[in-house]
Amino acid sequence: IKRHLLSQQKANSFSRFKILVVDDHPVNILFALKLLEAMGFRKLDKATNGIDALAKLESTDEPFDMVLMDCQMPEMDGLEACRRIREKECAEGRDRLPVIAMTANAMEGDRETCLQAGMDDYISKPVNPERLHAVLSRWLLKDTDGWKDSVEETGSETISEETLVDLSNLWLFTQGDLEQEKLLVDL
Repeated sequence: IKRHLLSQQKANSFSRFKILVVDDHPVNILFALKLLEAMGFRKLDKATNGIDALAKLESTDEPFDMVLMDCQMPEMDGLEACRRIREKECAEGRDRLPVIAMTANAMEGDRETCLQAGMDDYISKPVNPERLHAVLSRWLLKDTDGWKDSVEETGSETISEETLVDLSNLWLFTQGDLEQEKLLVDL
């Protein structure tokens, strides 16, 4: 019961934060938005590449609290977008915006490449909801209870190339709604 109450309290705490999800694949965006909504986030926006992300970061009246950024996208990848975010922060003396890499690259050295580009943390795809929640809690709620200074990703939970849909996570998208399942298949 105590764990459930703490989880509910954190979900309520997340509702005040504004998150930008940046990914060029519509299913990845849909999945991330659904996960974030299930965790209690209410202020969400999306971008499909680094150029779009930079424009959204500049054009909003209410600043974003975090960016979840794919690394490999057309036009401008997430690494370059993050470098530009950091350059602008430095030039204007702004506070550091947490940028979390969400990438399918789970090879040794990829995490370090993301951190060198200015990203604050790294989550491999497919995104594990518990790991995402831990990273969000750590960066937004400053919850370090039980977590190391950085979240280690092993890439051991990858889906085989033959798997088109990870059915264990389908319910996160649809919650049993057949229309949502059809939308997902269409995407």
